[in-house]
Amino acid sequence: MKKNEKKTFIYLIPKRKKKHYNDSSESIIIKKFIKLGHTIIPIYSFYFINIISKLLTNKIDGIIVNSIKILSKNRLLLIFNKLIPIYWWYFDNSLLKEKNYLKSIQIAKKVSIFFNKHYKQFNNYIKMGIKPIWLDQGTSSKKEFINSQKFDYDIIFFGSLNLVHTNRTNILKNIDENYNLTIFTPSTKQFKKLGFKNVLPAIPHYDINKIVSKTKITLVLNATTKEDYCWSNRIHIMLGSGAFCLTDYIVGIENSYTDGEDCVFIKDLNSINKTINHWLNDEKTNERNRIRLNGYNKAHEKHTYENRINIFLNKINANEYE
Repeated sequence: MKKNEKKTFIYLIPKRKKKHYNDSSESIIIKKFIKLGHTIIPIYSFYFINIISKLLTNKIDGIIVNSIKILSKNRLLLIFNKLIPIYWWYFDNSLLKEKNYLKSIQIAKKVSIFFNKHYKQFNNYIKMGIKPIWLDQGTSSKKEFINSQKFDYDIIFFGSLNLVHTNRTNILKNIDENYNLTIFTPSTKQFKKLGFKNVLPAIPHYDINKIVSKTKITLVLNATTKEDYCWSNRIHIMLGSGAFCLTDYIVGIENSYTDGEDCVFIKDLNSINKTINHWLNDEKTNERNRIRLNGYNKAHEKHTYENRINIFLNKINANEYE
């Protein structure tokens, strides 16, 4: 197979409501693959039967899957890796839940390449017979950068709430008690139950730029900061939407963005209020706009899903030609 040849992939999609799928990373990635000239055959259900059908009628170069649920609930799918490579691009941090970690290890041993961000685990993975490759997520389609001198929000946060977010929730609660914080979330009932003052429904990705342009500070707080090189894609989405971001520092993020130029790293979350006080000042408006424009440009130059797909394809080609 020639390295520059356009490829055809089967893409396994988890079942979800259509309105959630259209705004999902899978949907964005598929659109970018197609934009780059590749063929994607999505499968949403009856995975085993549908894969056989597609293999009989198409020349398939590989199967891509992001979801741990699909592979853990349909282990029989892993036998296809003997016929055609399965590439598992796992977005989530499996270490957050021991049960998911054990599942991911069992699955990763049986796929061709395990694309993920758990860099500190790579030596362990290799010893277990897994082939890991570090691959980040990214920002989606380029949205208009909206300059602004007037603000409707002081501080905003986009994100959900569940048991693994306890530390992040405590930080947000402290900020909510001391500042004018607005949360956009699918977990409105849970946040309101905890007493957060300004809680609004989640908004689609294509409207984020309209909100962040009217906001002084957008918080990017990861669910956990324990894993080097393992941050949420939220940083790329927010910067790619033109937000001025304060983000908790995770080792490796400096390879993607420059502190004080593209966004602001918070290396000590205990001092987050001091950092907020500094950047909330109206005299910092021009500086915030300068930084958020830098971050916006960096996200769309270096961290789009087109960038990620090209890395993905280069790694696959390198693997094929070893």
